[in-house]
Amino acid sequence: MSDNVIYTNRLAITPDAADTGPSKSGSKADWVDYAIAAGVDPEEAKGMTREELIEEVGSSPPKS
Repeated sequence: MSDNVIYTNRLAITPDAADTGPSKSGSKADWVDYAIAAGVDPEEAKGMTREELIEEVGSSPPKS
């Protein structure tokens, strides 16, 4: 496993993808995975709407 890839339940985030995250029309599950990779508490992320997740981490690259 590469040190440059963050794996979540459904989404592998590479350094290139980390700059932008899922598309704004991406599923809530994709945004939850991205938010968790960005450092949001998993339970908090699961309780947020897709729009809240986009607002929270839409421009934040995941922490490595």
